[in-house]
Amino acid sequence: MTLCMAGIIPLCTAREPGEGDAADLPRPVTGTYSLEIGRRSVVSRYLAPVTYTGTQYGVGGRWSKAMPFAPERAMMEFDGGIAGGLTYLNPRKNTSMQGISAEFAWNMRAMWRLPNGLCLTAGGGVELDAGVLGLLKNSNNPVSFDLAAAFGAAASVSWTHVFGRLPMVAALDARTPLLGAFFMPGYGETYYEILVGNHSGLVHFGYPGSRQKLRCSLTVKMDFGKTAMEVGYSLRYSRAEANRLVQRSAENMFIIGVIPGGLGLKRRAREIRPLL
Repeated sequence: MTLCMAGIIPLCTAREPGEGDAADLPRPVTGTYSLEIGRRSVVSRYLAPVTYTGTQYGVGGRWSKAMPFAPERAMMEFDGGIAGGLTYLNPRKNTSMQGISAEFAWNMRAMWRLPNGLCLTAGGGVELDAGVLGLLKNSNNPVSFDLAAAFGAAASVSWTHVFGRLPMVAALDARTPLLGAFFMPGYGETYYEILVGNHSGLVHFGYPGSRQKLRCSLTVKMDFGKTAMEVGYSLRYSRAEANRLVQRSAENMFIIGVIPGGLGLKRRAREIRPLL
């Protein structure tokens, strides 16, 4: 289904008779590069039984493209980022924890373009997560590693509209793992014991009952023509439990990003792009 609003040709561009099928139109990669800042609360009972809270910084990238076999009905997306903080403080603010984490995800989604500029996507793919927390005050266990891989689900809803002469896309996007595996040592087990051969009970089956993670973002993209800008908010929550240990993290992040090449709305580009 093709949508045209206020004289602007949206991301899935209208075609005149004789212009050929949608599969013949360009499918450029839409890349978003962002900076993030916010707050993180984290508790790792492998290191300490209390919650540490502090400022979190991050960088991220997101690349999406319409699929060649169904450019108006399917898309794929790559998403990755690195975030960390140096001063997560305990409730008494007399001990600090450090942390850094990285994530990567790939998913394929079906698209449904609805009237009034609405677009829905749903699908799934793979996710990889890695991170480390450091509490140097501890002597036996100063660090905790977080490693996980999973198959997950992804979905979004977006709305394209023109405010004055400025095309904008508002999008709500969510991603969560469903089945996978994650690393968690035993209670009080040191990494030295693991190094010398104690390898049992380290890898656990990840499902919604043992490992939960939700990444949800609400963003607004403004297309200025040769470039576009994105601002928004991201909520990330994760929890893993095994071997009588729990690791839990919650992040509230403000996002500001740039989209080189724009979204193709302002210049009426005859091309097919996802609405994310």
